[in-house]
Amino acid sequence: MTRSNQLVTCLLIGMAAALLAGCGPSGANIKLRKENQQLQGRIAALETQRSGDLASIKALQAQQAIPPLVPQEKIEQLFTAHGLAFGRLTGGYREPPTAASDTGVVVHVVPTDEQGQTLKAAGRFNITVFDLGVPEKPLVGQQQFSLAEARESWNGRAMLFNYVLKVPFKTPPQHPELLIRVEFIDELTGRTITADKNVTIQR
Repeated sequence: MTRSNQLVTCLLIGMAAALLAGCGPSGANIKLRKENQQLQGRIAALETQRSGDLASIKALQAQQAIPPLVPQEKIEQLFTAHGLAFGRLTGGYREPPTAASDTGVVVHVVPTDEQGQTLKAAGRFNITVFDLGVPEKPLVGQQQFSLAEARESWNGRAMLFNYVLKVPFKTPPQHPELLIRVEFIDELTGRTITADKNVTIQR
């Protein structure tokens, strides 16, 4: 190979090396690529956290049974539940009727407005029954009534105007004097109204 050919060959090799160097990843490109990957990872993590937060919020809303959104000024113009009144027939019951003693309590109860007038208000009930003569384990009965179950228990006939809710005993009471506690969750306002009544059952 002549000297001139050697020179041309060297030049071609140099140019090729320069081109290859220009096409290869530079330090700046590598740094940008790493930063982009890190940002993508952070975005993915934030999206995952956001999805988890939304799921938690929906679960809490479902547990708390958020009431319909009614403006407070509108509620103040309506007749809404402020208290509870018990019917005179509240007390023990037997099922079957031939049972030797009462097998539960039946609660006749109706919401009342701010003036103490009875009110057919829609809502849910939680009822607990206590034998306070057994302080270490006073609970003898407990029952929850959904909105639909409460609606089915309404009695507006035969001189009655109240809910009729039966709570069977889970544990037989040891004493005839019992305490009934009623919680009413008003469907319109979301208020929880609580009232107690002492009753005497047959044992």
